[in-house]
Amino acid sequence: MMKRFITNVLVPQHTTCLFNLSLSSYTTTRLATSAVAIKSKKEHTYSNKQKKYNNKKDNHNINSNNDDKNQRPPQPQQQSPLHQTPRVKEEKKEDFIYKYGSKIESEQEIGKELLGFIQDRFKIDTSSTTNTEDFILAFTNFNSSITASGQLNLAANQKLMYFGKLCLGKTIQDSSSFQFEEDIHRLEFRRSVESSFFLRKRFVSLGLDQFVRFNLKKQQIKNIEYYQNHYYYQSMVKFLGALYLEFGYIKTSLFIHQFLLEQPTKPLESILLDMPNYTLIKRFAMYKLEHPIIETSAHLPLYETTIKSGRTVLQTGFGLTRDDSKYSCMELLNQQTNTLGETLSLILRKTKN
Repeated sequence: MMKRFITNVLVPQHTTCLFNLSLSSYTTTRLATSAVAIKSKKEHTYSNKQKKYNNKKDNHNINSNNDDKNQRPPQPQQQSPLHQTPRVKEEKKEDFIYKYGSKIESEQEIGKELLGFIQDRFKIDTSSTTNTEDFILAFTNFNSSITASGQLNLAANQKLMYFGKLCLGKTIQDSSSFQFEEDIHRLEFRRSVESSFFLRKRFVSLGLDQFVRFNLKKQQIKNIEYYQNHYYYQSMVKFLGALYLEFGYIKTSLFIHQFLLEQPTKPLESILLDMPNYTLIKRFAMYKLEHPIIETSAHLPLYETTIKSGRTVLQTGFGLTRDDSKYSCMELLNQQTNTLGETLSLILRKTKN
């Protein structure tokens, strides 16, 4: 019993637990070290295989590039960004619908045809004319956005428009034959004569529309009437500018009096009374109807004008300019209100709708 007691005293129970814990920790450390060694060995083996594969791939690419260089012709060296030519976006010809006047068969003949027409129709002597560039420019292009051949640049287009408007305004302002009792009447007359509606109507009646050429994009073809009217107005103004540049102000002023305003054969009052707005006022006053309300708003690229009688919309019109939209709408309404019966029928029909 004494020996067993001594043994128990020398080797207590908690000492055995500590020994077991230290043995377990040592075993875990050894296993972790072995796992790290195995992992590093695998990574080293994989790295060597990857290097061999990359070396083979590089050698294959070098050989294939050498073969391509031997087979392909030498490529030109690329220029530095400072010496490169800027790329210009080209429009496809299929994106445009071309429209030509009936007299235009080739671009070379337009100047000759136009000068002959001016000499026969307006009795303007063109025998001394040596430079027909202004006339050709006035009728081959209408603004810088048209991409037909022989396109006007912006400066040339604005030059013709500027001199055309200047000659027209100065002729009306300085003419002693335009006598009005009040300045407001002169101002109203000038606005009417310079309007796009009046000028494009006179352009067509003079027969100059047969020389017009222009082109439209496919998305513009649905509004071809509005674009055509706008080009007729521009061409009339530029024709006056071309007359001024070729023959001077005196002949241009005589042309405005005789052919544009039809003076002195036509009274000035008739010019105003024939405008759509005065015709509309006169008819509604004669029919004892309330004057219609005219409203214009922008729906780019077009302007929209509505004519109302009370709350009833009688007519809607469009145009590329506010002025042309208003006059076109009134012209359409005038065509439907020639008599009192037509006017009342239109109002009743629109009211029911």
